[in-house]
Amino acid sequence: MVGDDMRARLMPILLLTAMGGCSLFSSQQKFTVYFEPYSAKLGLQSLETIQAAGRYAQDHPWLPVAVIGYAAPPDREHDADNLSAQRADVVKEVLVGDGLGATRIVIKANGVTDPGRAPGLEMRRVDIEVGQEATIAAR
Repeated sequence: MVGDDMRARLMPILLLTAMGGCSLFSSQQKFTVYFEPYSAKLGLQSLETIQAAGRYAQDHPWLPVAVIGYAAPPDREHDADNLSAQRADVVKEVLVGDGLGATRIVIKANGVTDPGRAPGLEMRRVDIEVGQEATIAAR
């Protein structure tokens, strides 16, 4: 039968199309913004990264957004209390200023984090996670 033959040919195409459509709802992306030691000021590169994250989030309006701040262990001469929260708040302000809804963004400040063997730069950052992992990371 012609109808059965046509269905047999179309079935793999329909399955692949359906599976490809699933990736629309499970997309995720991570953006990292780096800071100078003991600072929550944003540089030009940081602003560009935040704007890219904001565009991605706006293009995927059904995905959650987490902003996760980190800070390196404090030096005796510098006060790092709440620095991870300050960094996360600064990033959130830019995202909201660029049109992302504030209620969509979850913030997590990890406080002063011992980097172990990780370089200090890794602890002077904010991660912006858009997607399914964002809700897990913000816990």
